[in-house]
Parts: sequence; structure tokens; C-alpha cells
Amino acid sequence: MRNRGKKKQPYDLVLYFDACASRLKPCTNSCRNNKEYMCRHRLRSPNPLIFRHSGELSFLHLSDFQVILDFIWKLTHTPPKLITPKTKFFIVTRDKNFLRDAENGWDAKRKKRTQPKLSFNQDLRVVQCNSFIIKIITTHSDSVVDLIKTINNVLPRY
Repeated sequence: MRNRGKKKQPYDLVLYFDACASRLKPCTNSCRNNKEYMCRHRLRSPNPLIFRHSGELSFLHLSDFQVILDFIWKLTHTPPKLITPKTKFFIVTRDKNFLRDAENGWDAKRKKRTQPKLSFNQDLRVVQCNSFIIKIITTHSDSVVDLIKTINNVLPRY
């Protein structure tokens, strides 16, 4: 009976964790008060949405461009009222060649009329698909504390 009658707020941040990225811990009843517990409440974001490459697709071992397409698919299946022009999108990975490999894989597989159209910018570390501009965050540590610092460093101040 949680959230009954409570209007869902739009997401300010949407994160997608690649299979090789460290994971945030699941939230618990007391996680908000425990500063040592590394869950979504340590992010500098009032209302994040978090996806992981796991569950039903984890056995597929998606290529890097397929990870991007999976993220876009999940975004397009998120209720439109919850995604606003201010929402920021990030893929978190430990693969330092993620964006280059994704672009190479996409160029090798796509046809002239393939949809959706993806455009890659290696300098800015972003991929764009329609109105979604997705920034790639690369972490170099297994530490969840370092992961949260890395993510918070690229987020706007709220």
C-alpha cells in the first residue's frame, strides 16, 4: 500500500549500470540514516531511476552498442511524464573503451535505414538517440564509494 494516491515525481537522473560496473547496494529501512551504506541515497540526486544490465538479459552478454540500445529501450518504456527535458542520462561502466567499441560495433551492424539512429561523440563521451543524450561515465575502481564520488562529480548541484 505504499505510494497509494501519491503522485510520482519526474526522474532527474537515470543511470544504467553496465555488467562490468560496480553496483550500488539495495536500499534498506535504515539506509538513509547510515552514511556508510552505499545505496541510491548517497547520490546527489533527489529522484534517480536506476537500471542494471542484469536479470533476464544477463546471460546474453550484450555488446557495448546493444547495452546502449537496451538502455534506450528501457527509457522508451518508462512513462513519458516521468522523463522531462531536465532529466540527465548516464551509462556507468568500467570499460574505458566502451564508447569507441559501441560506435565500431554499431557501424559494423547497422544498415542505411536502421532505426534508431545513434550518433557518437568521443570527445564529449556521449551518444545521442533522438532526444536522449546519454553520457558515458567510466570508473576505474571496484569501490562503490569511488563509484558514487565519480557519479556525483558529473551531476549538477541540486
